[in-house]
Amino acid sequence: MTKLYLIVAATVLASTTALLGSTPAGAQEIVVVSAPFERVGYADLDLSSSAGTARLEARIRRAAENVCIENYVKPIATAQLERNCFEAAVADGLSQAEPLIGAARAGRVLASANIIVRAK
Repeated sequence: MTKLYLIVAATVLASTTALLGSTPAGAQEIVVVSAPFERVGYADLDLSSSAGTARLEARIRRAAENVCIENYVKPIATAQLERNCFEAAVADGLSQAEPLIGAARAGRVLASANIIVRAK
């Protein structure tokens, strides 16, 4: 579910509540919406090699696409928002990968095996 759908879902929920009157007069319902995310595993990759780091980057890009971009015809403004989300998610994922790659190349054992790529 993308960011756009989460915002629409929250709006529909708020509108339904207003129409049905299920909250007391003057009360406001709080809806918490979190950005979608995807875990990117790298335990099976050799991050000390160029091939391993290239595969990790490809996984990060695929995850960013999954959480940011919907494949349907859309207005240009929506497509630009998705592109901005994608670029920010890739940049964040790659910034998480940098110290892991450095540690692997230095021969240090990595404590975690996932990067979290979030819609931005």
